[in-house]
Amino acid sequence: MGPSVSRFRKSPPTVESAKANAPSALSQPSPLAAASPHPRESFTSTPDASSPDVDVHLVTSISGADFTRQYHGVEDSEYFLPSDIGEQDRLELQHYLLRHVFKGDVIRKDIREFLETPGRKILDIGCANGWWLDSVGKVYLSAQLYGVDLAPNVVEAATKFLPHANFSVGNVLTGLPYPDDTFDFVHQRLLFLGLPKQQFHLAVRELIRVTKPGGWIELVEADAQPYRAGPLVETIVGAFHAVMAPKQLDFLAGTNLANYIKLAIQKSGQKGATRIARARHLERRTVSMPYNWGGPIGDMVGQNFKQAYNNMEDILHKQLGLERAEYRKLVEDAIEESKEFKMFGNTHCVSFQVEKSLSLEINKK
Repeated sequence: MGPSVSRFRKSPPTVESAKANAPSALSQPSPLAAASPHPRESFTSTPDASSPDVDVHLVTSISGADFTRQYHGVEDSEYFLPSDIGEQDRLELQHYLLRHVFKGDVIRKDIREFLETPGRKILDIGCANGWWLDSVGKVYLSAQLYGVDLAPNVVEAATKFLPHANFSVGNVLTGLPYPDDTFDFVHQRLLFLGLPKQQFHLAVRELIRVTKPGGWIELVEADAQPYRAGPLVETIVGAFHAVMAPKQLDFLAGTNLANYIKLAIQKSGQKGATRIARARHLERRTVSMPYNWGGPIGDMVGQNFKQAYNNMEDILHKQLGLERAEYRKLVEDAIEESKEFKMFGNTHCVSFQVEKSLSLEINKK
């Protein structure tokens, strides 16, 4: 049985009440342990700092007095982070971070063994510049690689970076550009910023649609609510939540992944459906990561947090009523504060095998 998932607590516990367990991404036990009940895992890998050289074509921009960012400009998407080289750099850092804390690009052993069969078709949803597919392709040399992303400029960059893969522009909420039962393995991670709470299960249902019977799906999402946050982090995160409130996003998407899968499966059996889907061998895994403390991984998490909130400067400095320079200083100070408060966050992976059968209505005919 995998580690259990903690229920989010708005008020972090005291240090004395939380000494039993350390964040699972730490290489050494810490006297300031996490509130999460997940057992600490050993961690010895050294992060890979390599970076692909990618030429990104920028398509949409929002300009300020001393600052310009590029955005995807897709009207039917809630995703609001930039699509420029700065955000792609952060996503690359995030890729290597997740690879190391989960000890691999494909997290579940069953799926890794499944992919050893030559010629498997693999799809990455929200593929960005293709780093995950590149890493997977170096392990499964005969696999057929596919990626889909919302932003045309990102797909263009991915095609240049990984020309032997197949990239397409697409939106998981409006329909992926692939027939039913196309892929052996579908991977999606950290897309909660583009998936409203009431539609998240629809995205999962679309992943199920394009997955072959007997194929696998692996989902990774973080809870966008850190534990042990200090007042500066609470200020920034609170502003982020306030701005995002109209979009009805799920800031605990990682914790709720299994619920979205269950709802997607239920919806697949609605009246008129030709086939019924089932999720077999569902498994959850959770890691707790320190922000800016505890060693190299904490440094990477802190850097990712800093870049993410710097990339939201266009929106959040206005929400907080700050000048841009004041906002940047706030982010810097919040990162230092996270070290003092021993802040950490939880990221969850849920995977399952897809089973499909004809519906009762079809069987009666």
